[in-house]
Amino acid sequence: MKKESTKFADEVIATISAGAVMRVPGVYRIHGAIISDLVRMVRKTPPTSGVKVIRKDGNVVDIYIHLIVEYLSSIPEIGKRVKEEVKSFVEKLTSVKVENIKIYIDNVHYELS
Repeated sequence: MKKESTKFADEVIATISAGAVMRVPGVYRIHGAIISDLVRMVRKTPPTSGVKVIRKDGNVVDIYIHLIVEYLSSIPEIGKRVKEEVKSFVEKLTSVKVENIKIYIDNVHYELS
C-alpha cells in the first residue's frame, strides 16, 4: 500500500516562516512589498512578501527571508535565531524538510525620539 502524504503550498510554508520570524527579538519586520503587507495587516496574518520558498525536491525547500532589524540589535544573533525558529516551526508543523535558510538584512529601523 502506498503511503499518502499531505502536500503543502509554498504560501503555507511562507506564512509559517513569517510567523516564526516575528517571534525573534530584534526583528522589526519582514521587508516586502508595502501593499501586500498592508493587506496582510488588515487580515491580521504575518506578511509573507519578504519570504520566498524554493521547492527543491518534493518535501525539501530552501527559504529566503528579507528583514528589517531594530537598531542596536545583534544582527548575527538575530540571523541565528531566525534560522532556528523557522526551521523548527516549518519542520514541526509540516512534513517539509528545510535544507537552507538565507537571511538578508535589508535595513535597520532607527526610531528618532
